[in-house]
Amino acid sequence: MIPSKQTLENNEKRGSYRSEVAAHEPRNIACLVTYQVVARIGWIFKTETVVMPAVLDACIASGMLRGFLPVLNRIGTSLFPLVVAPLVSRTKSIRWLLVGTTIGLSICFAVLSVAWSCLLNDHPFFLAIIFLGTYGLFSAINGCNQLLVATLQGRLISAGRRGRVLVVSVTSGSVFAIIAAFVALGPWLQEPDGFVKIFAATSFFFFAAAVVPLFFKESENLFSAESRRASEAVRPHSFWQVLSHDSSLARLAVVAASF
Repeated sequence: MIPSKQTLENNEKRGSYRSEVAAHEPRNIACLVTYQVVARIGWIFKTETVVMPAVLDACIASGMLRGFLPVLNRIGTSLFPLVVAPLVSRTKSIRWLLVGTTIGLSICFAVLSVAWSCLLNDHPFFLAIIFLGTYGLFSAINGCNQLLVATLQGRLISAGRRGRVLVVSVTSGSVFAIIAAFVALGPWLQEPDGFVKIFAATSFFFFAAAVVPLFFKESENLFSAESRRASEAVRPHSFWQVLSHDSSLARLAVVAASF
């Protein structure tokens, strides 16, 4: 069967795209590792299992309010990526979206730092509500951010090197994060205004991480039209319809959501 002209053009575009990606891959690997390391340092200052519950207890010691934390986290990191995924797949450039979401993460903790310094003594309940609302917004932005990082990695890093990128970023990021926690986080937790510094440090490192995507050498997505058609093709078989027709999957989803 003789390939059509459109098929030949698509094959040529794919070959050109892959060559361009391969040429810039070392630079993009360095940028991606740097981004993940800096973000991981910021992340250690907001450890989900230790710092965030302690923050809420410092406002109001309420088990009910503390129980909202994992719920907000799961909703933000699971549902919102589903909503924005079709848009991301059709976007020609991802790095600017990544800059935006990372700045959003930084702003959330800048707001918490200011709110904590102003409201803790006089309005602790109001501060707790602001904290939960900001945490929910942070979780939603973080879910979208994770989707963008994974998409950008898929576009810029070849499959054979993604494992090495993960090993290098996790190993080096963990080392620097542990050092930061030892030097700053421990002492700040003992100070009366320590959470102000913790939130400010988290905001700073997320903002620093937001600068890194500007240095990615990203090739323009040449197949946004194909992505749009694929997105429209799967729309009739949305996950709501899948859940309604597959009782086993629906039960599994309930069990997974319970965790």
